[in-house]
Amino acid sequence: MLRVLTIATCVVFGASLLAGIGRPTPVEAHVGATGIVKERMDLMKGLGDALKGLARVFKGEEVYDAARVAAAARRIEEGSGDHMLRLFPAGSTAHPSEARDAIWRDWAEFETAAEDLGDRAAALAAVAGDGPEQARAAFAAVAESCKACHQDFKAD
Repeated sequence: MLRVLTIATCVVFGASLLAGIGRPTPVEAHVGATGIVKERMDLMKGLGDALKGLARVFKGEEVYDAARVAAAARRIEEGSGDHMLRLFPAGSTAHPSEARDAIWRDWAEFETAAEDLGDRAAALAAVAGDGPEQARAAFAAVAESCKACHQDFKAD
């Protein structure tokens, strides 16, 4: 029985390693990035880290702390809107950028998405002190904003 379990564990581990081959990690994706492309990649990583931290809270993996939730929401708010938009000047699509050309073709839509993220993050920060149940819907709106923008404007 132990031998079967060990073989099965090796098969699962090996398959998981193979599944990851060829897919760069976020850090690897940033290799070679310079200038404004690196700045925006760093910003997006920071926003993603803040969102992931919030997700752990709302999944119940971490204890709800209103101050931490509000601080993470404010980090997302500060990185959105005009702050985000200035990191996407025309022509900044050079490798390793993950930005789709649709950003510049549909600039008004991208601008709305960046502002929407800030508004939703501000709403989350505002309700964080009201407790996890009130903040859950606001968090879901922030996460949906990120997901929608990535679907439309980020290359996979």
